[in-house]
Amino acid sequence: GRFYLVMELLEGQSFERIISKNGALPEEEVLAIALQVALGLQAAKKAGMIHRDVKPGNILIDDEGNAKLVDFGLALITQDGSAQAEEVWATPYYVPPETLERGTEDFRSDIYAFGATLYHALAGRPPFESTSTANSVLRRAKQTIPRLTKVAPWIGQATGETIDRMMAFKPEHRWSSYAEVIASFEKA
Repeated sequence: GRFYLVMELLEGQSFERIISKNGALPEEEVLAIALQVALGLQAAKKAGMIHRDVKPGNILIDDEGNAKLVDFGLALITQDGSAQAEEVWATPYYVPPETLERGTEDFRSDIYAFGATLYHALAGRPPFESTSTANSVLRRAKQTIPRLTKVAPWIGQATGETIDRMMAFKPEHRWSSYAEVIASFEKA
């Protein structure tokens, strides 16, 4: 008659810690992690959930290099694939523009945050520099994010294009399914 949570005990560290310790990570390493997280987000979508807090600190890497997406504390169960939160709790670098506007969110919102996370890992820095949390400042910053290959010219064009599309300002310009994201990562 009691509710409880069961969680896996992981030996390893957060993606955030790996990035802060090493700076820009090797493309192949990031793509391997990206494929695993994309499959996890695809499973969440299939279950009718939007994670809503994809960021380096919520991806754990175990000692064998397996990625685990954690902290579904802000997740929403969707009605017909979309939802609208009553409150906004987010990390400015990774939050999608539609969340800032308190608009309707769907899986493409997670794709944006996931893209910003991968951008950070490959460039060794977040997609933009700002200490402001004002919506107008963040909106402007998200509209002017430099292409990943400009910031990290050592990565492949296919990887850069995949992540740039993940971070398109308008949801309709992002990938339309996780299957497309996964196929693009595999191609890269």
